[in-house]
Amino acid sequence: MSTRAKFCLFGAVGAATLMVWYVHMKQEWEREKLHQGVIKDMERQRLKKLQLKISVDNDAESASTL
Repeated sequence: MSTRAKFCLFGAVGAATLMVWYVHMKQEWEREKLHQGVIKDMERQRLKKLQLKISVDNDAESASTL
């Protein structure tokens, strides 16, 4: 093989390797972002339930004082 052919072969292999690595890492980054969204949603739901419970408790106290 000539030097030029070796250079082209190794360049193509290197470029393909970098593309596969980049796609793999991008998928992992996106999966992590999606997981963080789930965690935020769970926290938001927990806070909403807590606020609803506090609201119901306050309404019950108001009704009992009347």
